[in-house]
Amino acid sequence: MYLKYFSLLFVLIILSSDIGISQTDNIRVTNNSVRLSRFRLSAGYVSLFSEDDDFEFRHLFLNLSFRSSGFDKASSSFKIKLAFEPGINGLIISEKDYNETQQFNIYFIPYAKFGPEMRLTKNLYLSGSLGFGLASFESAFALFPFFGLNGFYLFDLNGNLSIEFETGFHSTFSSNNVPYLVYFTIGLSLI
Repeated sequence: MYLKYFSLLFVLIILSSDIGISQTDNIRVTNNSVRLSRFRLSAGYVSLFSEDDDFEFRHLFLNLSFRSSGFDKASSSFKIKLAFEPGINGLIISEKDYNETQQFNIYFIPYAKFGPEMRLTKNLYLSGSLGFGLASFESAFALFPFFGLNGFYLFDLNGNLSIEFETGFHSTFSSNNVPYLVYFTIGLSLI
């Protein structure tokens, strides 16, 4: 009789410990499966090669974007996933007038881009992109396609906030006088 109760108690202990362990693993997996999709606010430096004689880039700019990433915190290195990023850039451009004085204007350029993203290490990524931007100039709007390559590094401050460093280049598909720009940004990312 005691053997039956002892066996039943033993089986219940094993079952309850197995349930407790799987719940503990579940909590750990849930914390690590947080996607690295994030809102970003950053400031940066941009340089445009082949500038127009009448306009000149002021090299500082602001960026507000959301990057949708296929990676999560537990993803291993050297994997490739797709990423999508809509955002808006604020560029400061000065225009030279007839008296050779300069007027500064800020231009907001909304954009969207997507492409492959490769995780090189835990916090280092390399990404290629195709996208389009919407430029407004003197009450006219122009949709322009572009391509680019960029790399970024996430420096974790806590589970939800990171400092993000990004550098890269973008260019249009124009056949004459291709605008080619390189940039570097630093900002905060909210995961």
